[in-house]
Amino acid sequence: LGGRGRQGILVMASSVLLSSTRHSTALGMYDIIVESPSSGGSGDVVVLWGWYGAQDAHLKKYCDLHHQHGRTTVRAIAPSADVMLRRLDALKDVAEKTMRAAAQAARPGRSIMAHLFSNGGCFVYEAYTNHRSQLPQLAGVIFDSAPAFMHAHTGARVIREHSPNLVLAAVLVSAFWSAFYVQEALAKLTGGERSPDLYWRTMLEDSSGIPALYIYSDVDRFTDAQKLEELIALRSGRGDVRVETAKFIDSPHVLHLRQDPQRYTALVSTFSASVLSSVRDAPPRTSSSSRM
Repeated sequence: LGGRGRQGILVMASSVLLSSTRHSTALGMYDIIVESPSSGGSGDVVVLWGWYGAQDAHLKKYCDLHHQHGRTTVRAIAPSADVMLRRLDALKDVAEKTMRAAAQAARPGRSIMAHLFSNGGCFVYEAYTNHRSQLPQLAGVIFDSAPAFMHAHTGARVIREHSPNLVLAAVLVSAFWSAFYVQEALAKLTGGERSPDLYWRTMLEDSSGIPALYIYSDVDRFTDAQKLEELIALRSGRGDVRVETAKFIDSPHVLHLRQDPQRYTALVSTFSASVLSSVRDAPPRTSSSSRM
């Protein structure tokens, strides 16, 4: 796996492009884009991991939100095939390379946090937590429409609605169901865990201590709000990590910013400022839980 791309500086309206590098996995390619506020900024860094089917222009809007508050951003969208198959080795590569880029972009003494979207971003976070002792540490994480409980019918719908054409959609959905039934059969034969069950258990048992803000909706067609609220309640109840939540009404999947930009911006800005400053001013872990 290697990276190649252009290095340089391009001045834009609210940010400066520091680098854009292309990387490959066995099943796809992805770009890592590093930008800083045009004003110079605080030196803190936000890593953004995009959702399945996202385009760079979509993720850029969230980067601009962080640029307005003086934070450098590093963004990446994991290859669709790696997300669809939850290939943790490939997703670890995305996590590792983005976190290394963030560490290089952060000023001495400043911090890194993550802002992720749907399972496409949360799978990368999962890979990060599995190897976080070897990687730069996160001061906090914002979960937008994530984690999403992996109902089989929901996975098929995501693939169908985010494929560029009907023929490819049919092929990918067929492959998805084939993989699903093979996993079901193997789990029954071996007594092991299916990939969806292992993923959800990992999210439930997350012991990283990283402060978390969960942003979700009651009408999301892809993220089961009831399952997510059960996860939030369990994590909050343990009392070993700061957990905050923001529930939007009538807001579609990963479109909470568009639905209510003022509220979304305030939530993200307040949480980001709090966790980034707490790393510098206090011990990095807290046992308090709160709700937004």
